[in-house]
Amino acid sequence: MPMIYHSLYKKLQDAFENVVTTTELQDLSIRIRKRSFTSTGTAIINSGSLNSFSDNYDKKAYNEEPDAQFLTGINDSNISSNNSFEYFTVENISNSQSSGVIFLFHGLNEKKWDKYFPWAYELARQTGKTVILFPIAFHMNRAPYVWSDSRLMNKVAVQRANKLPNAKTSFINAAISERLEASPQRFFLSGLQTYIDFCGLLKSIRCGLEKNIPPEANIDFFGYSIGAFFSLLLLMDNPYKELDNSRLVIFCGGATFDNMMPVSRYIIDMRASQFVENYFEEQLNNKPLMEKKLEYYFSGVSIEKSYFPTLINQKHYKDLREKRLSRIHERISAIALIKDEVVPPFGVLNNLKGGRKNINTRVDVMDFEYPYDHVTPFPLIEKYNLQVDKSFKHIMGNSSAFLS
Repeated sequence: MPMIYHSLYKKLQDAFENVVTTTELQDLSIRIRKRSFTSTGTAIINSGSLNSFSDNYDKKAYNEEPDAQFLTGINDSNISSNNSFEYFTVENISNSQSSGVIFLFHGLNEKKWDKYFPWAYELARQTGKTVILFPIAFHMNRAPYVWSDSRLMNKVAVQRANKLPNAKTSFINAAISERLEASPQRFFLSGLQTYIDFCGLLKSIRCGLEKNIPPEANIDFFGYSIGAFFSLLLLMDNPYKELDNSRLVIFCGGATFDNMMPVSRYIIDMRASQFVENYFEEQLNNKPLMEKKLEYYFSGVSIEKSYFPTLINQKHYKDLREKRLSRIHERISAIALIKDEVVPPFGVLNNLKGGRKNINTRVDVMDFEYPYDHVTPFPLIEKYNLQVDKSFKHIMGNSSAFLS
């Protein structure tokens, strides 16, 4: 009998925390692997004029009063935890070779994989494919530990709260907010590094270097929040022409960036959001310069032209974006939630179905029978266990069917 969501969450949390290299959960019929990865996109995120901290930056204990230099005056390419890291895969024990791969990409400003473990399990169990939990640059275990130090980050949050106007400051979003305010292009550069890393892992799969993943494995995606934005870009760009048959499930995502509302104590504060929004608006108003920059950044990736600028603002590059979406819409299935205030359904519909609603992308707008939000669609609240389990199984069942 399938485990109820709350119990499954706890069991998988314990299992992932204790895995060294490989572990098998016989009762769940899955194998969890921890794999090592070295980023090949390190040099591209070097912001150039920023000073570098020492190599032990990730491990150093910062007890002094934090200042802007602590989080912003650093050459990002020297953050070792972002350059060499580990990622998880989940596969069926019964499969000696996976029938395919599903990349699962997470949301913005996340440091722990916990909530995604049941998602990965169900996708692997129901599709028979290997699920890869791959961290976005400077997120999860690719972020220095000190960025999650609650005592230290509380001090940063207090400083940011005094920078008026501002709102939704917290120790959870202090590090990313401070860094994005100082250098809004970090939003793009961290995504670019992840893009290059994905391409590197894809090449490794095609060369037969990834254990239990055949070189010919089809590549699919499950993208949540900003991970959906990133996954959609990959599908649109189709690097190395390797994603012709790829499918994508979008959960709580799929809008253009201007129709996302990431101001949250769990994501980024208002001031950081405004700096990033203003930066991209300035870039889009100088299209020749932006396109020249993108051509330079993507020169090492075999794509004709990146669709990144088409996903920033709904008004810009509209025809180009909708033409591309109309060609790939049958390989996209999106789920939007009515009470999602970060990526509201109207933004998802306006993007994936087009301004005239003439693109036939599947978008299901749903609601749940319990209190939820964008950050916590499946809350661990005992009184709602049955309702949460029902919604979770429905979402993962439909997603698995689409990706099978």
